[in-house]
Amino acid sequence: RARPGCWAAAIARGASPLTHVPLHAYAPNSTTNDVSAYSINAGTGALGSVGAAVGSQGVAPSSLAVDPRGQFAYVTNSTDGTVGIYTRNASTGALSIFLSVPSGLGARFVAIEPSGRFAYVANYDANTVSAFSIDPTTGMLSAIGVAVAAGTQPGCLAADPSGRFVYATNFGSNNVSMYSINPLTGALSSVAAPVASGTGPTG
Repeated sequence: RARPGCWAAAIARGASPLTHVPLHAYAPNSTTNDVSAYSINAGTGALGSVGAAVGSQGVAPSSLAVDPRGQFAYVTNSTDGTVGIYTRNASTGALSIFLSVPSGLGARFVAIEPSGRFAYVANYDANTVSAFSIDPTTGMLSAIGVAVAAGTQPGCLAADPSGRFVYATNFGSNNVSMYSINPLTGALSSVAAPVASGTGPTG
């Protein structure tokens, strides 16, 4: 069935003194089950292909996030409910697949909080949000407890800049779920009942 759209491309930024300079961009391709990588021309913003697309290690990739240090990338595969883990070449932007881990039915969107220690995945068909810790050396994801309840069909996530909260838009129940992040474990706790949004929130 048709699913709501959500901004799914990701931009990796430089960690040099020229902070937040965009260097590379990525786009998951849901029909061909792979990920395209691009270089970004600093003067014009034009994209240039970085090699051939890399397999997503799953079916119907729907979103991608790069960790704040630019070492790893994560791709949600919505049909088989997995998250592909990649190492990233900081110079060329090329991605190399590491492995994939299970998340939940309809793994739809992945967000990484600003410190890069934790990742969160919206599971569209399971009506949940999964939490993972990120190994700073390998990029491996390890599940943090069981997934927490969301509204109906959570499609997109955002972590606030302080790394204290996560928000999920629920396409099917027309509301937004709110969670606090445990600063030690990364576990999510509901802040309050979801707040109403417009019809079919998608981002």
